[in-house]
This record gives sequence, C-alpha cells and structure tokens, in this order.
Amino acid sequence: MVSVKRLPKRTCIICRGKKPKQSMIRLAAVGSEVKLDLKTRLDGRGVYICISKSCRLAQLEVSKLSFSLKTIVTKQSTASITEQLRTLINE
Repeated sequence: MVSVKRLPKRTCIICRGKKPKQSMIRLAAVGSEVKLDLKTRLDGRGVYICISKSCRLAQLEVSKLSFSLKTIVTKQSTASITEQLRTLINE
C-alpha cells in the first residue's frame, strides 16, 4: 500500500478559504511590525492570504490582523502591507 503525503493547508484571513500552504502568502508579526514573508522563514506568529487577485487587492482590516496575530497592529503597518501586496500583482 502506497502512503499519500498530505500537503499542509492554511486558512486565508480574508476569504476564509482553505488551500495548500504553497499557494498562500504569509504575513508575520516580528516584534511590533507586520512583515510580508514570501519565503515563510521569519520567526513569529503568522497569518496567510490567498494568492488570488481578489484577496490580494482586498483592504486588510486592522482588527482582523490584530486578532489573528495576537498583537497590536497599526493602520500604518496595514497600509504598508496592503501596498506591498498590490505591488506583487504587477510582478
């Protein structure tokens, strides 16, 4: 009998869809900052967003990020992350 390796799944904080980890973008709370973690190597608590254009273009809510990351997230930090996600679309 051949065993099938299961891929880890993560939940998008915007659309609540469950997808394989490789098809998601990770945001990590490093200290008091929230950073885009494309290589999924940063320490700290992380949340995931779908690669889909609708999720990347959606406005991140400060309350959702603060709750999910269990830290205080500022509007400036959220605006910075939103801008970085939008630049990913152009690449």
